[in-house]
Amino acid sequence: MYQYSIGRGSAVPGIAIPTLGKSTLDDQNDIQTMLYNLVQSGKLKPTANTYYPIHFAPGVSITTGQYASCSYFCAYHNAVDISASTRACAGGCGNDAQLINNMFSVASHELAETMTDPSPITGWNDDGQSLGEIGDLCNAQQGKTVGSDGVTYVVQKLWSNSDGNCVVTTGSGPTTTKVVVKTTTTKVPVKTTTANSRCPHSVCVAGSVPLSSSCSACAKAVCDADSYCCTTAWDQTCVDEVASYCSSSC
Repeated sequence: MYQYSIGRGSAVPGIAIPTLGKSTLDDQNDIQTMLYNLVQSGKLKPTANTYYPIHFAPGVSITTGQYASCSYFCAYHNAVDISASTRACAGGCGNDAQLINNMFSVASHELAETMTDPSPITGWNDDGQSLGEIGDLCNAQQGKTVGSDGVTYVVQKLWSNSDGNCVVTTGSGPTTTKVVVKTTTTKVPVKTTTANSRCPHSVCVAGSVPLSSSCSACAKAVCDADSYCCTTAWDQTCVDEVASYCSSSC
């Protein structure tokens, strides 16, 4: 699912939903009302990204619009105020010998479509197909994947735009490509400063370059009083200041 910008989710413990005393349940009138009541009572606390897979007991049939479970569909997903997913077929859908694996397969189909097309035919959907969602294009094609718990699960294959085929992903995420960066070193000539360059003349001579305070005790005394002389230029003002800050005059 990484190619569709969908990352790994998390799971919470399931709950037992109340029986409605009917063998046939309508999605809008029965199931959505039940979910609404569970939210209002605080038993369900959904967020904008919460997905609820609902598994009904054997013998319960579901209708949604003109379609009925086990004759037209084995599972479905929908989006109202609360997402709903049901599986009413007691025998399961799929050819795996273990019914629990067929349940995982159908549940993974609806989970993927809930994430990519939460309100049917408004998200990711192949417009050229009557049933063109990511799971519908690979309906009943099963594969195996290893979960983060190390357990191997049977899931349904999903359509991959990148592969142009139905695939089962490992959940390890996209492959990271290492890029080797070649660093070019440019040699910069370094000018070495000597004592003569820092002290090109005496304190009694004006110049266009500053003197260093290390040239003499007098130069340090003048620079301590007038930093311009040691940072910008040792001009005539600096020469005149020798008489004020040094033991001798020029």
